[in-house]
Amino acid sequence: MDARHQSGRHGRRAGTTYVELLAAAMILAIVAAGGVATWSFVSRAPANKRVTEIASLVGVQEVERMKAVGYTNLTPSALDGSGNPVAVVRFYDTFGAITTVVASRRYQARSSVVVVVDRNNRADKEDLKELRVEVWDVAGSRRYARVSTLICFGGV
Repeated sequence: MDARHQSGRHGRRAGTTYVELLAAAMILAIVAAGGVATWSFVSRAPANKRVTEIASLVGVQEVERMKAVGYTNLTPSALDGSGNPVAVVRFYDTFGAITTVVASRRYQARSSVVVVVDRNNRADKEDLKELRVEVWDVAGSRRYARVSTLICFGGV
């Protein structure tokens, strides 16, 4: 009995087969492909977050600029043929600063003033106005942010 076990043990080669190596290579390739795809996504995420974060800040900055003009100086935006307000467009650079240089334009802020409540059918201090700002890319193909607020005349 001892002789059979010894001859069987020495008769078989120790090591891995080609099928085992192929299976290990396939698993390694799948894991590596997943790692590369994840790395690609993760490396782009901070840049995309920065673009949308700056766009939100541009929207808030534009609303604050409009509020600083004062309620009495905010005239309602004209309406186009379909009843939508015609927006005033300002361009901003990558860092959120207003720019007039075409090469440094990154965002366009479209702002408009809309009368939401008009109690007596005339423009006066009793109106409730809405300040609307949409922040788009320069081509106008992708909207990054939409910011709006209501404003009314305060005081006595």
